Amino acid sequence: MRELLINADDFGISLPVNRAISYCFEKKLIQRTTLMVNMPHTEDAVEIAYCKGFEGKVGLHLNLVEGIPLTNAIRHTIFCDDNGYFNGNLFRSKKNMLLLSLRVREALSEEIEAQILKYKQYGFTLMHIDSHHHFHTYPSIFFALYPLLSKYNFMTIRLSRNIPQSDIKGFKLLYKKMLNKKMLSFNENAQKATQANITKFGSQKDVEKELTQHKKIKGFIEVEVHPSMLNGVLIDLYNPLNIEEWLNKYDII
Repeated sequence: MRELLINADDFGISLPVNRAISYCFEKKLIQRTTLMVNMPHTEDAVEIAYCKGFEGKVGLHLNLVEGIPLTNAIRHTIFCDDNGYFNGNLFRSKKNMLLLSLRVREALSEEIEAQILKYKQYGFTLMHIDSHHHFHTYPSIFFALYPLLSKYNFMTIRLSRNIPQSDIKGFKLLYKKMLNKKMLSFNENAQKATQANITKFGSQKDVEKELTQHKKIKGFIEVEVHPSMLNGVLIDLYNPLNIEEWLNKYDII
């Protein structure tokens, strides 16, 4: 698919998403997916991956946003509501994106490690990691996650969105450059996989802007997609065109 590596996020979040991701592999529309290990339909996703033969293309989609945590301590922090479910509120506070208390950091590390271990227990070998709503790019989360990447022999981590560069300015641009430099260094040093040469990451809309501005794709780009099924028809949850229509529109397949 030319200079794109297309990843379907949220594997395991629902039955329609699981079916759509399986369909996308069957039609060779995507090259990779990432699994949420704490969702009600995780086991269904795992079974599909092995039955359909794409178990070697499944990474980990860390999730601190929704569903039930795998560990107990984090249920008593700002990550969760009174019922112990992830509430997503942490990421609405810039302060929390930058710094967490020692108690919360310890609970966070425990939960991240539990999700990593569950991913490994399923026997998947891709050893790529990203996150739901990209929270792994926040400083307070990244520095808890980073030591675990080498500990558990991960080969790649998703970059922070960096296209189109014209949309990213000021301190955000500086931070992203610093963060991505560290991630690229890890990817290059830790693994021998083909996705090592990915230097850009964005959504379908980001790629469209990149194509409009530069007329061609420069470098390898990871693209996130969110396929689902509606009444037996492939859709994308965040794009008016489903992945197959989008690829055909831009003459990528």
